Amino acid sequence: MNLRFLDEAELRRRVDMRSAIRAVADAFAQLWRGDADAPVRTPLVDGHGATLFMPGRLGARTTGLKVVSVRPGNHARGLPAIHAVVLTVDPVTGIPEAVLDARWLTALRTGAATGVATERLARPDAATLAVFGAGAQAEAQVEAVAAVRDLTEVRIVSSSGTSARRLADRLVERGVVPRAAGGSDGGAAL
Repeated sequence: MNLRFLDEAELRRRVDMRSAIRAVADAFAQLWRGDADAPVRTPLVDGHGATLFMPGRLGARTTGLKVVSVRPGNHARGLPAIHAVVLTVDPVTGIPEAVLDARWLTALRTGAATGVATERLARPDAATLAVFGAGAQAEAQVEAVAAVRDLTEVRIVSSSGTSARRLADRLVERGVVPRAAGGSDGGAAL
């Protein structure tokens, strides 16, 4: 068995947001046609959190399993709350092919789904985006919408405002005009 491991850095080198949006659109179409399977995830829950098992098949090309562990207590340990891997399996032989670090990949896929929805449902001249929450998924959401629309403003809302301001700072570096809000007083716009 020749099992490859692709870490986040390698995945970032291989996949950009526009490619991810096209791949997700294709996967949605295959699912709609019945050429793909995405069974309901199976959760295992204990006192520490949950581990989710999500199998899937995309046509005759790919079979895989995503495993996501959600441990809210990890923040107190200085660790991310979510960890994930994807195992791909050759659909003909059943031989495991690769293990992918799926934390960033999950954000990319979720963002790409937002990009697909925006591309098909939002007005072509839409230029303002509101993002509720500024956690791990938020930056990919903004990147995906920016890939399919010319954004002039991004409004970011988070409960404390702190994470919204951090995300706003990263977006400024990319040339996006952010406004961050949050906190008990509703937060001030940046």
